[in-house]
Amino acid sequence: MNKLASESIYRIIKALAKFMIRTGVSYGEFSKIAKKAFVDSAQEDFALENGKQSISRIAALTGLRRHDVSDISKSKEVIFPTQHTNKNRLALVLRGWLSDKVFLNADQSPKALYLSEQEPSFKTLVLKYSKDITHGTILDDFLQNNTVTIHRNRVKLTNKKYYDESDALEEKSALPIDIAELIETIDNNTNPNKKFSYLQRKIFINNVPQNLLDSYRESSKKLGQSFLEEVHHWHNLNKREDVATEEFKDITIGVYYHEK
Repeated sequence: MNKLASESIYRIIKALAKFMIRTGVSYGEFSKIAKKAFVDSAQEDFALENGKQSISRIAALTGLRRHDVSDISKSKEVIFPTQHTNKNRLALVLRGWLSDKVFLNADQSPKALYLSEQEPSFKTLVLKYSKDITHGTILDDFLQNNTVTIHRNRVKLTNKKYYDESDALEEKSALPIDIAELIETIDNNTNPNKKFSYLQRKIFINNVPQNLLDSYRESSKKLGQSFLEEVHHWHNLNKREDVATEEFKDITIGVYYHEK
C-alpha cells in the first residue's frame, strides 16, 4: 500500500472510530461489518463482464480467507436492518413539501395547505410521502418542533431547513449516506478510468480568530441553505416528467462546514 492510500484510509477510519466509540460500536462489530463491505464491493463493483464472481476471485481481491468469503456470501444475517422511523417520515414529508410542484406556489415557495377538507391538503402530502403514518401524527411532531403553524385551518411551513438542527427531522440514514456519497465522489474523481468528473470543491481558511467563529458558522449555514434552495428551484423549473425512458439517476449536491 502506498503512503497516500495508507494515510487516506487512516484518516477515514479514525474519523469513523470517533463516531463508533461515541455510539458504543466495538472493534469486533466494525470488523464484522468491514468484512461484509469488502465482499459486497468485490461482488458488485469488480465483477467480470459476464457478471459472475467466484469465491476464489473475491478472496484474491479482498485478502479474506475463502471460507470467510463463503460464509459471508451465504449468510442471511441482516447487519443493519432498514427502519422507516418516524423521524425518517418527517424528513420525507418535509422534502416533498419543498420539491413537489403540487404543494408549491408559482414562485416555488411551499403552499399553506388545508388540513384535509380541501386540496392541496396536508393530509394528501403526508399520504403521498409518509404512507403508513397518519397526517395527525406528523402534524403533532411538526408543531412540537416549530416546523409549522396553523392559521385559519391551514398549515403553514415556517422552517425550511433540510435537516432540523434539533435532530427531529434528521433521517437516521443521513450519516452513512453522506459519508458514502462523498467517498464515492472522491473515488470517482481519482479514478484514472473515470468517464467524467463530479463536482468536488472546498475552500480552506486558516488562522480564523476564535471570536469570529460564530459568525463563520452562521454565515456558512445561511449561504449553504440558500445555495441548496437555489438548486432545488432550478431543478423544479427544468425537470421534465414526460421523458419516456427508464434510465434515471439520483443526484446529490451537498454542503458541509468543518473546523479544527
